[in-house]
Amino acid sequence: MRPTLSVIACALTATLTAVPAAPGSAAPARVTSAAARADAQVVSPEGAVAAHAEQATDRQGDTAYLYALGTQPDASLALRIRRADGTLSPVAEVSPLPADAFAATGVGVDRRGNGVVAWEQVPIGGELQPRVMARTFDAAGRTGPLVQVSPPDHSASGVEVAVRPGGTAVVTWTRVIDNGYEPWMRLLAPDGRLGSPQRVGDGPDGQAPLVAVSRTGATTLVWSDTHLYARRVSPSGRMGPTRRLRRATTVDESLTVDELGVDRRGVIVAVGTRWTPNTATYPQQDNSHEITAWWRISPRLRLKAPVRTFAPRKEPLGRVDVAVSDSGHAVLGWQRTFYDGAFVRLVAPDGSLGRVHRLADGGLGDVALRPDGSGVVASSGRDGSGLLTEVWATPLRVGGAGRSRRVALSAGDISYLRAGVGGPGRAVLTWAEPGNARILSVAVRAR
Repeated sequence: MRPTLSVIACALTATLTAVPAAPGSAAPARVTSAAARADAQVVSPEGAVAAHAEQATDRQGDTAYLYALGTQPDASLALRIRRADGTLSPVAEVSPLPADAFAATGVGVDRRGNGVVAWEQVPIGGELQPRVMARTFDAAGRTGPLVQVSPPDHSASGVEVAVRPGGTAVVTWTRVIDNGYEPWMRLLAPDGRLGSPQRVGDGPDGQAPLVAVSRTGATTLVWSDTHLYARRVSPSGRMGPTRRLRRATTVDESLTVDELGVDRRGVIVAVGTRWTPNTATYPQQDNSHEITAWWRISPRLRLKAPVRTFAPRKEPLGRVDVAVSDSGHAVLGWQRTFYDGAFVRLVAPDGSLGRVHRLADGGLGDVALRPDGSGVVASSGRDGSGLLTEVWATPLRVGGAGRSRRVALSAGDISYLRAGVGGPGRAVLTWAEPGNARILSVAVRAR
């Protein structure tokens, strides 16, 4: 362990306090914490059924929320903006869902708050195929035209979205084919104009590529298709040659890419999960064993080091996440299966790993960093009855993690716990309460 990581982590004394909701904003939720003396904000309309929250935060601290609203036949996807001062924009309907379900969703913004929401729309009954839909919006929450991103003859599965400086989005998905899956992509301009759909890889086991966008707009697609691949995308949407980063080490190994981050030099840090035969670890079982995996990709699209694990091998694995600062410092996060603990490890720009930090006894939300390396990790904790009702925040600095603080107490089990950072020392944590069918958020200030 590098001294620069351990010493700073131990010496850090950052704390978190809640930022009061703005006057006239939505009604508060119950919050009790020694570190939080303000009310959480109900983002969804009072009395409405809401679920499945995703968020993206711009450099000013304005946060865009995408969530499901209402019940069929009156269900819809909705967009709302929470500004840095706590005021909420009107709710904008993104798309009605009278007879459809939705699966994967994504939302992204540029540094000015212009963004795109994208989702996989799944018809219930009938002959229509699952398709990828999208809609642009501006910083005020005004939406552009509703567009179908995937071609009509595609049966789509999964969706990823990232927004370049200037508001152009890169949307990716997987096309279901006879013998498996192949990855595709398309550009979406701020005015809703679509570029040509392009096949990224051949399949047959391709996942929807993840998209890394640097501060300069350099765009890289990273995906798994038995082996690990990467490919550049030019500003016009032209794709460069496919680079195979790594071959599968065994015929039954499977490596998936779950999250990406990129520094100002264009170095990408990726995390995922790796399935390998587990007879050496668990001799009594003959199925696969899932472990964490992380790797760094150079600007020339080469692995800077072998794929490595960052969590103890014998821990049953749940969610993983990563965030990267401009200087190349990274934070890797994971949770144990069944929401049995959330953890992070810090990574120096040379790739050396710091010690394990335990954050809470529940699940991992998001890891969020500003360009300077400061930020926050959201995690959930259990109350005395064992329910996941506690919202925890851990402040981050370059090379160190501060003390975790409980910043809110939800009125019911937490799901879709998200975090975003923007503006000096500010972060926004958001979660859904399935039992109460509403979306809540709390702003915290690290100091």
